[in-house]
Amino acid sequence: MGIKRFLSAGLLMAGIMALFFGCDKEITEEGTPVVDGSNGKLLSLTASAQDFINMETGTRASESGTTLSFQSGDEIGVFGVKNGSLVCNNLRFTTTNGSTWSGPETYHESGTTYFAYYPYEAGMNGKTSLAAIQSEFESRLNGNPDQSSQANYMTYSKLLVSTSGSVSPSGDRLSFRFKHALAMVEVVLPDKLEGTMSANGKNFPLYTPSSLSITASFSLSSTSVSFYNISGKTYRRVVKPGTGLNFKATLCNAFNYTDNSTVNAGSYKKFTLGNVSETIRIGDFAYGKNSGTLAFYPGSTTTDAPDKDNCIGVVATVGNQYNRSDSYTHGTVVAKNDCPTGFWVFENGVDRSAIVNSYSPKAPSGTTGWYLPGKAELYYLCTGRYDSSFDAKPGDAPSDNRVTAMKKTLNSFFAKSGGNAWADSSVDRYIAGSSAAYSEYDYILFFGVGSFGLTTSANHARLCFAF
Repeated sequence: MGIKRFLSAGLLMAGIMALFFGCDKEITEEGTPVVDGSNGKLLSLTASAQDFINMETGTRASESGTTLSFQSGDEIGVFGVKNGSLVCNNLRFTTTNGSTWSGPETYHESGTTYFAYYPYEAGMNGKTSLAAIQSEFESRLNGNPDQSSQANYMTYSKLLVSTSGSVSPSGDRLSFRFKHALAMVEVVLPDKLEGTMSANGKNFPLYTPSSLSITASFSLSSTSVSFYNISGKTYRRVVKPGTGLNFKATLCNAFNYTDNSTVNAGSYKKFTLGNVSETIRIGDFAYGKNSGTLAFYPGSTTTDAPDKDNCIGVVATVGNQYNRSDSYTHGTVVAKNDCPTGFWVFENGVDRSAIVNSYSPKAPSGTTGWYLPGKAELYYLCTGRYDSSFDAKPGDAPSDNRVTAMKKTLNSFFAKSGGNAWADSSVDRYIAGSSAAYSEYDYILFFGVGSFGLTTSANHARLCFAF
């Protein structure tokens, strides 16, 4: 048994016509009213129901072009209340064909109000109001039960309640109008992500290769929940009505959508996800090699960068952290790999152009192009500490020189970008770009400990560009 989906359109009209006999004020222990034809007329019963209604547009939620309909064997429970006391206690009516219903013989008593629900349960006996049934149905969503399968989703979406049953002026017809007892959330995923990444007031394209698979995860009140994939890229979940959703959808482990709308019983909220806008952060992946267009994708230490072969580096700073005097004030990207060879250098200078020219791929257009980071910048890339007035001589360093937090942070993103971690043994050192102070020296930074020295042998080199 259970509500079945039949091809049709518009409002579900269940055309439930049956001889429904009114209730007498006396009820047996089993809950069946005593027949007393003197109290009223036989009632013919009609019922209709509607699917979830979009809370914003008023349109109904179609499930693959179908609407609700009862099927053979379905059972509803009917109650009658007069002066606060039950005169019909959870009477069970059963349909054999979806339109004709049979149940206990009773008669209508003037002043009785009626309500009903679906599907019938013996445990509903004694409910004196529709609100009591509503509360029972809502409690079944406690603990965020699984709704990933059609069967599990339908367990909750099929719960129906009637508005107050109305008796016709002639006293011989009782009409019920069923609606969903709970609410529903629908999420439609995009075919392709589109959007922008911004830094310091400037927008850059979001990098979205065709190979990017659109994945999604969902949560309610910070608790992960499952949704039923009803078709294609459409997902649904039944939720409690009347309270803020505290809903969050995360696309591709990177883009978050949040909403705290309140959805009433019988209604649904639809989220169509697609265009995204994110702020560039440290660890984001950069693209646009060989003078291509600079684009970004949110970095992750748990998920690989999309299209790693075309990822050229990782964002190390956002904003004009180095007090640049040119137009490149939005941030800095550090290459995901070292330059291919070390350079034997001494105190009389390094051929920095040869180092830069040795690196491939070329930097994106609209950037500074690759360069060797200066002394203070290199120190920041290792330690995460920056001071524009920093001016240590070779062999000197601030008291926190062994703090290497930024190096470790960037390493976690390099691994996901397809690049290599900083070389940081006790003898590994990186060469810095020119420095105004002590310009007769070429500085190196021991990445294992964060202290400076002079260039006296082959050193690692890793490049940056500003954007």
